[in-house]
Amino acid sequence: MPGEVPGWIEDFARHVSQRLTPRGRVLVAFTHRTATSPPLPGQPEQSSLLGHSASGYPLWMGRRSAVLGFRRRCDDTILILSNHSSAHHMGVFAAFASRVRRERLVVVEVDALDQTSVLRRLARMLIRGLAVRTIPPPSLDAGHDKVALALCGDDIAFADLVARSAQAMPEAAATGWRFVLQVEPGSSGWFEGSDILLCGVTVCSGQASRRSLWGADITISPHASSAREVVAESVLFGGAGIVVGGPVAGRVLRQPDGVWLARHECAALLVALEMAGASARQRAVAVDAMRGLAEEVVGHVTGDVRRLPN
Repeated sequence: MPGEVPGWIEDFARHVSQRLTPRGRVLVAFTHRTATSPPLPGQPEQSSLLGHSASGYPLWMGRRSAVLGFRRRCDDTILILSNHSSAHHMGVFAAFASRVRRERLVVVEVDALDQTSVLRRLARMLIRGLAVRTIPPPSLDAGHDKVALALCGDDIAFADLVARSAQAMPEAAATGWRFVLQVEPGSSGWFEGSDILLCGVTVCSGQASRRSLWGADITISPHASSAREVVAESVLFGGAGIVVGGPVAGRVLRQPDGVWLARHECAALLVALEMAGASARQRAVAVDAMRGLAEEVVGHVTGDVRRLPN
């Protein structure tokens, strides 16, 4: 990824990397530090690891030298291009380095080309000419709401915590967000007549469908529930996830797999929601469209395109 990129592109790269780790070693290389929100107190800075993969192997991280070809030879190189990056020349150098090293170059455009920059258009044309395959960006969907899906099950105390946290969010932060509480059948009666339904909170009974999970920007679950495995899977597929409760000693922190941990209290959950939702607020495309784009990228490399869930 050449240039400074927002956090949602890092989430996209995590999704692609996780799906490719069963094939072997994966290196994720940035030329600049990811443009994310300020770190929390005690949160470590970006290291040489993006995290660990579902296959148990580390997701290594490289810097500018790795993007320019000073790395171990690869079978495939995926070059992610964004209009947020001002280092378009770095993308050209990375494409040339990949072809000189006889690597299969796949170029992914995560957003439409900004037509106001002549140099950027020329650089993009050169990169497309060097690529074996160029994958165009998904269409914009600027009017969509961001979705925070809480997998509550029969835990009414957890559902109440999420509902109170949604109510406590300031109006500026809550704008554009929709909270969905997924509860066990028979548990939704507790919310009848409550004013939470007037605050952008929806209560749904039964199991969450694969499509609702695929379209959730943030997935939340209590630590004591088996749904925390669903939260981890959501993060592996380019979203954000929060697990509430457990041995976090009153802190809000992020695990190596990208899942946020928060204490079982309203203030801690609000901080975790702010941190986990930072990437979603920057993204102009719905998360399910970005997940579909990532699966298309993986399909061109592996020959195995995953279908969107029903």
